[in-house]
Amino acid sequence: MTASTTHLGAGEAGGAPGAITRRYRVDPESSPRREHVAFRATRRGDELPAWILVPQWPRADRFANAVGFVRAAKLSIRLRHPQVVRTLDVGLLADGRPYA
Repeated sequence: MTASTTHLGAGEAGGAPGAITRRYRVDPESSPRREHVAFRATRRGDELPAWILVPQWPRADRFANAVGFVRAAKLSIRLRHPQVVRTLDVGLLADGRPYA
């Protein structure tokens, strides 16, 4: 994984863009995985701990995969179950990569 795939993009704390840092305090350390990078964060206001996931796909597959990722993430926002992790937020970074 290259350095360019282990950050959220240009911006403020932890390399996170303003859209994310306005709502979350992002830990600058990431946890790279095979298919995504996870950033530990805390939601501002209620101090709820969170993880921000940014998928890592080859550029050629990015759009097709992003559509499915965003669709699934938006559907998961409505799920409420004690054994299912809540999705708090879904969006796109300035470079077009989705996050949840």
